[in-house]
Amino acid sequence: MPLAPEDHLAILDLIARYNHAIDFGSAEMWADCFTVDAEFDARPITHCRGRADLLEFSRKSIGMTRHWTSNLLVEGDGDTSTASLYLMTVTPGATTEPGVTGVYHDQLVKREGHWKIKSRVLTFDDPPKDLEH
Repeated sequence: MPLAPEDHLAILDLIARYNHAIDFGSAEMWADCFTVDAEFDARPITHCRGRADLLEFSRKSIGMTRHWTSNLLVEGDGDTSTASLYLMTVTPGATTEPGVTGVYHDQLVKREGHWKIKSRVLTFDDPPKDLEH
């Protein structure tokens, strides 16, 4: 069964919550966007496996940049889906030029009625140098 419109909206909300949490929110709120055993691969910036790694990374990163995502493409059915979306970041007050640009590739799962990121891989357009946290 294809994803229902309410699932598409819930995934859009998850993506927005992820961006707001890392930009302004809390490490816990950002980590809550993922499953407890999730993987986030954004090398060379970071590579996280599991909630403890996610929390450690996000505590160092909150408020450093603003994340803009667009062109979300979601495919799936039932309680699993994949998503891809464009990413652009800027550093508040530092410049008007984009920082990082790339594409997120996500595996999403619906658990207890809520969509979560099981795996997120960021493919950079131009990988940043010396940014690992």
